[in-house]
Formats: sequence, C-alpha cells, structure tokens
Amino acid sequence: TYLDLPASDIGRVTVARGADTLELVRTDGGWQVLQNGIAVVPGAGEQVDGAEIDRRVGQIAKVYLSAPADPARDVSAPMATVSVWKQAAAPAPVDPAGAGSGSGSGAGSGSGAGSTTVGLPALVVDVLADADGKTYWLKERGKTTAITIDASRVKDLIEVTRAAVVKVPSAPAPAPAAPPGGMQLPPGLPPGLMPQ
Repeated sequence: TYLDLPASDIGRVTVARGADTLELVRTDGGWQVLQNGIAVVPGAGEQVDGAEIDRRVGQIAKVYLSAPADPARDVSAPMATVSVWKQAAAPAPVDPAGAGSGSGSGAGSGSGAGSTTVGLPALVVDVLADADGKTYWLKERGKTTAITIDASRVKDLIEVTRAAVVKVPSAPAPAPAAPPGGMQLPPGLPPGLMPQ
C-alpha cells in the first residue's frame, strides 16, 4: 500500500489543478464544498452529495502500488496536487461572523462552520498524467518513492468538479401511462399488463 489513511479520519481534501482548487471539507453537518476558497452554496433544488464525496475521498485514502515509478520526475507543473488533512480530536474554533475563515493551509486554519481540521496536511500528493492517458504517476511529498497506477483508481477525485458533488436530486419515476383509448383494465392485473 502506497497511501493508507482511514477514510473516516479524513477531514478535508483539497484538489489543486493549476490556479483552480476544489475543497471538500467534513463538518459537523456533513460535507461542505469550496471552489477557489469560496463556499459553494447549492442552488434551488440542489444539495451536496455526501455519498459521492465519500466515494471520491476514499480513492485517495488507500492507494495500492501498481508499479514503482521514477521519483525524480519534474513536478513543477503537476496535473493536480491533492492535500489531505486528518480530522482533529475537537472542532477548530469558528468565527461566527466568518471573518478570518478561509481555505488557507496554515496552522489552525479551518474551512467553514464546524470544520474539524487544523494544522498542516497529513499528506500532499503530486499527480502527473502519463503519456498513455491510462495511468497516473503519484508521489507523496516527503517520500523517496513514486508509483504508477491505473488512472481510473483516482480519476474521479483528481478531476472532481462542483457539478460532480453538488447535484439536483433525482426526480421520482413517472406514473405508468393510462391504457390507450379509454380502456379499463380488469381488476387484479399488475400495473402495466394489458389484456390480450
């Protein structure tokens, strides 16, 4: 195992792609999403999909070695950098007025109401896409080793977007259509079954 952190211990994940960042922050009330440091407020009928965030965060919690890779590759312009913070034992203090809150990574920073992350990230991983487009190169900062893995194992987290984690709930299935021509179904037939 190259990375091994219980998913339930993760309090915050930041995915930085160039100048854009998306943060997923576990709070007392569930997950909060921040885009470029600004809290995402779901629109009318939208909601943060906590189960989808759990699935995506789980992709970085445990990463198995597929093949060793060259740890000396140039990571001056990574495809993505993923930073992971553990939850603290107690929630960080929250400024009720919102002053001073933000998405910084300095010691004691939190990212929203009820945030339970403090201090520096537990791990920071740089990601490069290999030329074949099917594999990624990953290296945890501070380690002397790097790995190559199948892109599909972490792609959903690496390429996470607001639209992927803030969704409109599915509408209920439509009621079955009435029989044609005003026909009445005999009593006792299952819905959708037409008489011959």
